[in-house]
Amino acid sequence: MVIGKTSSPDEFSDSLMHELRHLEDHIAVACKIPTGGEEIAYLAGYIGKKLSKDVQMFICSCDYHEHQKKRQCEKTKKKYRS
Repeated sequence: MVIGKTSSPDEFSDSLMHELRHLEDHIAVACKIPTGGEEIAYLAGYIGKKLSKDVQMFICSCDYHEHQKKRQCEKTKKKYRS
């Protein structure tokens, strides 16, 4: 799942929800999970819980999360420069 740089926390949230929906669809098809039922709803909650700490970094503008974002960007840049 890839989300490009966004201009605001609202735009990030919109993009995240959009991409998560695609992810849920792909998992449902691959695992033969019926859409619209409890199984897919629990899957959505599970994915959301697993991403919650990472998401905070992109929707919060406090100094701590701003520092985390910058550190993660530098780490990613180094990875792709090598």
